[in-house]
Amino acid sequence: LTGCAPADGAPIGIWRVGAADIEGFAREGVVDVMTRGFVAHLEDMLQAGRAASHRRRAVVRVRLVVDARGLSMGSLKAFGIMKPALALGKQCFPEVTASVTVIRAPRSFTFVYNAVKPFLTP
Repeated sequence: LTGCAPADGAPIGIWRVGAADIEGFAREGVVDVMTRGFVAHLEDMLQAGRAASHRRRAVVRVRLVVDARGLSMGSLKAFGIMKPALALGKQCFPEVTASVTVIRAPRSFTFVYNAVKPFLTP
């Protein structure tokens, strides 16, 4: 994304959800570490949006790009593991993102997206 920036100067966050080994985190007992990392990432996005807002003297929120390459129907099992972290993000950081753009989504993503959609902030 070098050289790419929204007109309002909004930061761009990138989540490579299909590359995460969520089941591996659960197997190794480090879901709490992953959750803390997720919260730290959300806090970083919030602070980046605040800095952009300060520069622009208007509210600027993050543009989130979700790279869905690698998601499959098996991802639904991992979603159960991530559900508490996603709920925490929605509860504590609802104002962070202005938009979410999903790229490289497999056909099965529609089903996965419909499972995740209730946990997203409109």
